[in-house]
Amino acid sequence: MRTKTSYDTSIKHLYREGLEELIAPSIRKNIPRSTIHRWRQEKKEKYLGSELNELAKSELLLLKQFVHSRNERRIFMNYVRIGRFIEKISGERVLRKLFAENKAEVIDLIERIKETMPLEQVLRFFNISRSTYNLWILGLYGDCYHSPLNWCKVKQPNQLGDDEVSIMKDLLTDKELEHWPISSVAHYARRNGLMYASNSTWYKYARILGLRKKAKQFRHKRKKKKGIKAAAPNSIWHADVTYFRVGNEMHYIYLIVDNYSRKILSHLVSNRLNAQNRLKTIKEAYENEFGMIYSDLRLIVDGGSENNNHIVDRYVEMLPNLQKLVALKDIQFGNVQVEAHNKILKQSWLYRTEVKNGEHLKRITKAAIHEFNMVRPYDALGGLTPSEAHEQSEDYMNRKRQLQMLEARKQRCITNKCNTCTNCPYKQDI
Repeated sequence: MRTKTSYDTSIKHLYREGLEELIAPSIRKNIPRSTIHRWRQEKKEKYLGSELNELAKSELLLLKQFVHSRNERRIFMNYVRIGRFIEKISGERVLRKLFAENKAEVIDLIERIKETMPLEQVLRFFNISRSTYNLWILGLYGDCYHSPLNWCKVKQPNQLGDDEVSIMKDLLTDKELEHWPISSVAHYARRNGLMYASNSTWYKYARILGLRKKAKQFRHKRKKKKGIKAAAPNSIWHADVTYFRVGNEMHYIYLIVDNYSRKILSHLVSNRLNAQNRLKTIKEAYENEFGMIYSDLRLIVDGGSENNNHIVDRYVEMLPNLQKLVALKDIQFGNVQVEAHNKILKQSWLYRTEVKNGEHLKRITKAAIHEFNMVRPYDALGGLTPSEAHEQSEDYMNRKRQLQMLEARKQRCITNKCNTCTNCPYKQDI
């Protein structure tokens, strides 16, 4: 038995208006000619609500002109091809940077386009979030001299207060903290009750206020090296040696690092690269960490001769719980964690100081490792120092501090709304 086919009302309407070219050919070829003829002969008033189609009459006429004009279609497609080509050769990051650098022109264009298109659709085309666009408008038209960022305090009551911005500026420009990452400074401020703001807020304000130099941008994101992760302290250690030149003399910095806590368990600075120095650091770390109770411990080293020799191997064989493994040979993981420590040690401390000689290098390295282990909060450890994580201390962001964060945000809103411009046009909204 043959079933009756029902067609969508929009298809009938397009045929009545002579715009059947907008319908997919796969659909058009299955519609009988007699059915099409009947649709064209039908009166519009036959269908309830047909008057709504009159609202889109001008748009349909424009669409009809576009469909029937090959030249206009060709011009439109060429504009699309040009846009896609520019996006392809410049990349998303370059376009976003250009949009940010030309905010006034972008805002003006979007404001004109949104009269005929939904704002969300326009922003999606520019790949700009609604919150970012609102911040651009506030920054362009806010003109609030009471705000350090020139943002209206009524429209943006969650922004930091004047005192908080002052504290942030002092900490981020402090000579003793300038080698710390912004996340560590943020944890330091929260731990000491100086101010309560999230890491993302610190990064945003540091960027807007120009308090820290922008990190070098790479066109292609580097792939992260795969590493191993320990479940507890003193279950996986890493051993490595890094080079540092003082004048014409090369020096070697030996490190033993705990995988779980990132704590540097022992170190040695020498102008010799040999097995004896490597053994000293392993023995020092082992004797400091293990007493009468032993747990299984894996020591991961690279393929250097200072790590793989009969002196080190003989000592390892004497210990009941210690197993030495060569990275990317005995296990699939690299020795990346201790390599990250080498980079931090050099960039955050050694390269910032004019090292005079080998003894000076030893003093700087010892002070740097003490600060790294005991003083500087580590974002990957939830704001704990490596020594605190090694002792498995409780997370400092306890219930009390979480309530302090909420209270600070609430107080911030109240203070900002009460400290607005005298002639603020948005004051009646509060």
